[in-house]
Amino acid sequence: MKNIPFYKDGKSNYVIVQPSSPDQIHQDAVQLLNDEIYKACSITLPVITDNESPQYHEIIIGNCPNRNTVFGSTILLDHDEFYLFNKDSKIYINGNRRGLMLGVSYFLENYLKVKKLMVTGRNGAQPIECFKVKSLPEVYITKFNFNIQKPAFSYRWVVSQEAYSKNYSNFNKLSYWDIKVMQPAALEDSGESVHNLTRLFGYQTHFASHPEYYPYINGSRTSELMTETQCHRAPCLSQAGVFDIVKAALQAKMDEKPDKPIWNLSQPDGMTDYCQCSECAPKHALPGGFSNTLFPFINRMAKEFPDKIIKTLSYVVSDHIHTVETVYSNENILPAGKVEPNVMIIYCPTINNKIKSIASSNELIAGTYREMLYKWSQSGGKLFIWEYLVNFSYYLFPFPTLHILQENLKYYKSLGVSSFFAECSSTEDSALRSLNTYAYARLLWNPDDDLEGIISDFCKNYYGTGYKEMFQYITTLLKYANNDNSGVWNSMGGTGSMIGHANPVLSVEGTTLFSIKHLKEFYQYIDGALAKVNINSNEWAAIKREQICLKQVEVEASCTYAHRLSTNQDFFDYFTRYGGGNYGNTPKGKIQNRCYDLQTDCLSLNPPIENINGTGRKITPYVTDVINGAGYN
Repeated sequence: MKNIPFYKDGKSNYVIVQPSSPDQIHQDAVQLLNDEIYKACSITLPVITDNESPQYHEIIIGNCPNRNTVFGSTILLDHDEFYLFNKDSKIYINGNRRGLMLGVSYFLENYLKVKKLMVTGRNGAQPIECFKVKSLPEVYITKFNFNIQKPAFSYRWVVSQEAYSKNYSNFNKLSYWDIKVMQPAALEDSGESVHNLTRLFGYQTHFASHPEYYPYINGSRTSELMTETQCHRAPCLSQAGVFDIVKAALQAKMDEKPDKPIWNLSQPDGMTDYCQCSECAPKHALPGGFSNTLFPFINRMAKEFPDKIIKTLSYVVSDHIHTVETVYSNENILPAGKVEPNVMIIYCPTINNKIKSIASSNELIAGTYREMLYKWSQSGGKLFIWEYLVNFSYYLFPFPTLHILQENLKYYKSLGVSSFFAECSSTEDSALRSLNTYAYARLLWNPDDDLEGIISDFCKNYYGTGYKEMFQYITTLLKYANNDNSGVWNSMGGTGSMIGHANPVLSVEGTTLFSIKHLKEFYQYIDGALAKVNINSNEWAAIKREQICLKQVEVEASCTYAHRLSTNQDFFDYFTRYGGGNYGNTPKGKIQNRCYDLQTDCLSLNPPIENINGTGRKITPYVTDVINGAGYN
């Protein structure tokens, strides 16, 4: 096949064709295409409509019936799907709704070599984009046959600063976050955020008139822990009045956003107890626990809104499938373990070992999760996975999961999982956040993609001249994580839960991710990368963030182990090697020097690293606590 000359000698013969009455998505797609062509080639292509006379060189965007006579106009596309093909010197790009934007982005990435993977900072939750576009002296497009792209998962969300950028999400084929008032709001196509059941019910609003609507806890009805600022309990789901209130509230929300097809209706976060009234208690005592009142409630609600998807959490107290029937008002019955076809179950594996694959781990909790996932896959509803990429008490602590991602995604796909949500840090920095976002995005689109190639591609475009060393660091980190036997890598564990993974015992240094031996190797790669890039460049800052993450491992390990007489001398010397500063060469002084070194590094970046965990803990009081020994052995 001959190449198609697209741009040469400062000009192009191509025009862009759009529908005669383009909607917003078509306008946005044309704008995106021309904006990126201008950045790469310093030209703007003329835009004509489908009704105008055909040109020999055309890029035809979307549904243009006068141009799509080749075939194309009759192709049925599902959510986010798109296709490209060329015939002679015409290029056709079309997609389902936002799939059109993804198709244009795919064309730009694969044929104009546009990469978008760097977010350098933030303004509130809004990312500050710094996308690199290479200036091209000439462009030839390899002729290609019909190419249809279909995502493995219909919805693909990653919680991170990068994913809040629509530009980034388009190029990396992630689903959209909706940003409002500088804060993350609803997911694409969703009308409500999660944990909204008690919010829709109205918190304490009804307690004076209807105490029976509230959970029966420790011998009485109570509205405690059911406020807007602290909501850890659900109302009594056996009460018809509760159902009516929530239904009316949900209907009102739907009336405000009639275009939204997906509606959350899910339990509060942090639930530890739930109603034990005479109607609820016998159900909650059965296998399934809280699920035995939650899912019949959800089924009955889904029946009321058959044209909407009702999305609910299977999470902690509801992570086991329900073992009771759903009885409807007309006395019809849905068997135990079944849900309505318009129910979407968000399954959240919370306490498994996050660096071991759920698909193949022989750990007991992984086996339990596999059993529940299979049962949910047979329930008749849609299945959605909510996964975790960090420890929420240690955002900066490296938390490797990429080495198991492909196996897990293929397993989830085999169960019919349609959507995936990966919770990283939101507006805060976390170890390897940018790589995680990029790799998850690529593999959620195609789990068979080449992971090592994805990491290599990321490093080349993200770390500049330091990419070889950073590629070595990342792939070595993942290799050692695969062999790590230091214990459970828990997303939900509190402060101290990660310390076991930095073990000073020499006999396990090969099977503990952050042993002295491994940390020395990691630093060698990162320090080598820093030496190769211009100081204070975006690439330098990106590498420096990963060095800072290793420094927090050292600080935590030193304040935990350094004073112990049983600890070997190599460990003591390594973790207290920062002497000679303001605090001298005593063991305590060396640890203080290392703590302030970490603090200075965090605050010197632009933007600075301030919050270091999911509860908003700041770096300065953290360092003070470490030095004072608060909360540490």
